[in-house]
Amino acid sequence: MKLRNKNFGGENVLLMVFIMNEAKFGIPLEQVEYIAEEIGHIETATATEHIRGTTILRDEVIMVYNLASRFGYDISNESKAVIVISKNGRKLVIEVEKIEGIKYLEMCICEEIPIIVQNDNICVKQAVSFQGEMILVLDLDKIFEDIS
Repeated sequence: MKLRNKNFGGENVLLMVFIMNEAKFGIPLEQVEYIAEEIGHIETATATEHIRGTTILRDEVIMVYNLASRFGYDISNESKAVIVISKNGRKLVIEVEKIEGIKYLEMCICEEIPIIVQNDNICVKQAVSFQGEMILVLDLDKIFEDIS
């Protein structure tokens, strides 16, 4: 579905935009709890290739998700930040390279990711072209499936 000069998904959307491996990604702002600088984590028995372990933030134990490994990126430990996301009462920490900021996507070009390239490894819902930038909007449902 391609939208030109229309609201993103039928509504005005704020995206928290971050960078990983020189690519820009976005998460709808209403699903972002808060942002923190790099945090430590404790590896647990539930750790997998994408789940690094758990951490304690604001008196809550939250799983730490390595988004770079989900995309097959090799990201160094330098300049990391974390975004705490929330969906349906569940929280998750995702590690990112750098926070770019918040983008207001009132007018944009939006492309759904074609079904033919969607699979369990792809956790991108849409590609958004905004003022000459390409932002890949994450599919948080698929990310939360990893921790179920």
